[in-house]
Amino acid sequence: MNVDQLAKIEEMLQLPVGERAERIARLVHDDQVDKALRPYIDHPRRVSENVQQLAQINNLTDQQTSHLVAAAWLHDVIEDSGQNSWPKVSDADLVNWGIPPEVVELVVLLTRSESPSSNRNAEDDRYYQRLKANDLARLAKIADMADNCNRQRVKWLQDLGVSSKVAKYLPALEKFELTQEEQIWFNERTQSACELNGLDEEEYLRYFIRHQQLYVLGDNLSQARFLSNDKHWVQTFDLFDWILKGDVDLDQVKLEEAKLSFPAAFPITMKEGR
Repeated sequence: MNVDQLAKIEEMLQLPVGERAERIARLVHDDQVDKALRPYIDHPRRVSENVQQLAQINNLTDQQTSHLVAAAWLHDVIEDSGQNSWPKVSDADLVNWGIPPEVVELVVLLTRSESPSSNRNAEDDRYYQRLKANDLARLAKIADMADNCNRQRVKWLQDLGVSSKVAKYLPALEKFELTQEEQIWFNERTQSACELNGLDEEEYLRYFIRHQQLYVLGDNLSQARFLSNDKHWVQTFDLFDWILKGDVDLDQVKLEEAKLSFPAAFPITMKEGR
């Protein structure tokens, strides 16, 4: 490590232990992008959000949830470090940086072997069996797969002509024998917006016009309205209430009609605010 990296590690060690996993992930993935050319750090962040939902479904304790969230942030740091400006990170490094041994064990289980295998299918089977044998590692991998199989992420890849790994992940998912609640969650998570509170792709949204303003509603109940004067979208919280109340001034329109009536609204660009 260079002087700057050592300084960042020392700074990280001043944080409470519970905050270190996220900081380590951000240091390792800081200048990495995923195959869709988007910031890589968004992936472990979303996985950490996914495992919190799975923790609730499975009635995990606060400590189990804390370990699971930390492992979600760190699940790629061993495998993907050393490929950019940050040097290789080992499980021993994580221990030295104060990451609880239970979390390090999960990260090691989630890390695929770097050694070449003459039988990749057999190695994959062993990998998934190890994960299935550990309840928390199993949930972390389900959360990881949910993000990798999300339809919005898949579309981002398709738009760039890059193939996704959905065909590989879905058969592997069967090895985990998801409960009914877990399967319902997985289906909903993969078929809605990539970001929990974000908007899905244009073709999956519902469009409404009220008082000459355009609104959208996502399957995850995320909502936004288009500001014609500023030519951008902002989050709103009113649309669902209007639908429930049967607002007579609220007209649902198709995407084509929305684009024809509000051409400046597309492509959808969100801006913070309301």
